[in-house]
Amino acid sequence: MPEVLADRLGTRRAFPPGEELMLALGIAAADLGALVTKILEVHGLSHVQYNILRILRGAGESGVSHTSIMQRIAIGAPDVTRLIDRLEERGLVRRARDSEDRRRVLHRIEPRGADLLDRVGPELSILHDRIEAAMPASRMRRLVALCEEVIDLAASPLLQGASP
Repeated sequence: MPEVLADRLGTRRAFPPGEELMLALGIAAADLGALVTKILEVHGLSHVQYNILRILRGAGESGVSHTSIMQRIAIGAPDVTRLIDRLEERGLVRRARDSEDRRRVLHRIEPRGADLLDRVGPELSILHDRIEAAMPASRMRRLVALCEEVIDLAASPLLQGASP
């Protein structure tokens, strides 16, 4: 087992490669997520709320349905409705019925929400810049490619059948 992972887990026990991969990816994701969370908490945002605001900003004035937000969130969330409610209470987003299909509700970012993203963006860019300074671009691209392999594998029928 690699030394950093062994130190983090407090063991020198060898794990099967699949388990070791899951441990390493889980710890890496949690550690990077904690750095992002630290930045977002100052602005009163969770990671998922930040992602929702980004999705809405990208959609522009046309807005996005709840279903579309759920499909596009990079990090899963169990209660997107509640999170959007909180953003709406803060005046960061608004909901409105679709003029063409009154059954459908569209979500749009408010100017206050866009301003908040503009304030958070540079802080996250500093984190991204530090990561880029610490790891060569070629290794980052390779790591992204490997993560994409794992993402595809996790979605494959081979692993989907492993759930109880």
